[in-house]
Order: sequence, then structure tokens, then C-alpha cells
Amino acid sequence: MLPALKISGYDLQELLHQGTNTVIYRALSIANRQPAILKVLNTEYPTIEQITRLKHEYQIAVNHD
Repeated sequence: MLPALKISGYDLQELLHQGTNTVIYRALSIANRQPAILKVLNTEYPTIEQITRLKHEYQIAVNHD
């Protein structure tokens, strides 16, 4: 059973991992039904450091071709 978390534009399918600071879900895009993996911060009020770290991870993933 997935938590009551709602992420706009996505249908959460499966909780893959729950860490101290982040949660990773398998999801489907509502717009085009494409599969996606979503990594979200595991707190209602994240610190600047947590946000910066997640943005940095995203930039590494986007630039890794």
C-alpha cells in the first residue's frame, strides 16, 4: 500500500526505496502513460542543503549521456 502522497502529473505505482532523506517511487506519467522513476525528499520542510543535493543529483543524471 502506497502512502497518501500525491505528485501532480504522476500515478504512483510502487515504493522502491525509503531512505532517511528521500523516497523513490515507480510511477506512470498521467499525460502520456510513460513509466518514470521519481526521487522525492522525505520531509515536508526540507533544508536548503537537502534541496541543493537533490538538484545536484538531477544535474548529474541529466548531463550523463
